[in-house]
Amino acid sequence: MLTKDDYKQRIEAMRIECETRELDAVFIFANENEPANVRYFTNYRPVFETTAVVISRCGEAVLLIGPETEALALAHSVLQNYRMLQPFRETSDPEYPDIQLDTFTDIFSEMNNGLGIKKLGLIGTNLMTVQVYEKIQEALPDAVMTKEDYLLRKLRMIKSKKELDLIRRAAVIAGDGFKFALERIHPGMTELEAVAECLYGAYKYGAEGTGFQIWCVSGKATNQAIGIPTQRVIRRDEVVQISMGVQIEGYVSSFGRAFVFGNIQDDIKKMFEVNLASNAMTHELIRPGASAAEIAKKVHGFIRKEGFGDCLVYGPAHGIGMMECEYPFIETTSDFILSEGMTFAVDSYLSGLKYGMRFEDTVAVTSQGEEQFCDYRREIISL
Repeated sequence: MLTKDDYKQRIEAMRIECETRELDAVFIFANENEPANVRYFTNYRPVFETTAVVISRCGEAVLLIGPETEALALAHSVLQNYRMLQPFRETSDPEYPDIQLDTFTDIFSEMNNGLGIKKLGLIGTNLMTVQVYEKIQEALPDAVMTKEDYLLRKLRMIKSKKELDLIRRAAVIAGDGFKFALERIHPGMTELEAVAECLYGAYKYGAEGTGFQIWCVSGKATNQAIGIPTQRVIRRDEVVQISMGVQIEGYVSSFGRAFVFGNIQDDIKKMFEVNLASNAMTHELIRPGASAAEIAKKVHGFIRKEGFGDCLVYGPAHGIGMMECEYPFIETTSDFILSEGMTFAVDSYLSGLKYGMRFEDTVAVTSQGEEQFCDYRREIISL
């Protein structure tokens, strides 16, 4: 769905940001687990290695890759101006003595029609390796370097129609994949076997990959905000939690449901009721012009009033796009107003001492309020 022109427009938009901030260039870093920063501008995503894209105020942008991924970049990147550097190699640090590699000094000296870089903005410093940062410093000993992550957050915060279509499609596939799995999961199956059904369903309905590591946890492990599936056998009369998301052209969805095989105990039922009510409240409050902080305060106030304040872990929604969890976040400390084109995962999660539960769906802010991309079985599920 995305074209070369779409990526070129993004690069030009970042150039304008460079001029506004009086930067000679921005250095944008990404890795295999979080490729979004670079894929946003190039459609390239590394395997094993790390990567970066350098966008200067004038001249062509440059994709930086490791020694093993030249063919991968040629096959997938819309930006064909690339350089191979050793600091982007895989984490086992092979030497590659027989490959001719570029250096940061060579690349930076070519920037801005040979004028080089005196002020460099860094994006993705929370991901950047020490080796890459040290090599930048060596190549630019006199340059001023500043963290400029907000420049990219600003570009990605409001989604285009194409981006919305991709996220919408990813949300539908995640819901269909969960429905497929739910018809096959049963007590006596392990958590990992349940994840296998989710994976099969996601790929069956058209996912290019998962938005994050899909998990199924059961029993006490459901009180983990982020879970890891194991060989534990799923049992009757206990909470089972599945969290899954899929990826389409780099855009992801997030989908979560809790359910029980058999009888739902009264205390578990009460948490279900409060969680679903807070979830419905969040959906109702999401609209253009709404204060993110006020949404979080109202939802958390309701949860505390119902006696589940100790079960809160984070705010009722977070941004979603090319990352499952990205800026902006709806928290009680947020300082932004919701705008049309923002996308969120409404993530209603409560964590108790013996169990927890999550209901999560991907939505967009529209001129009228909220578009829900998938609402499959947002209810107390007893199987």
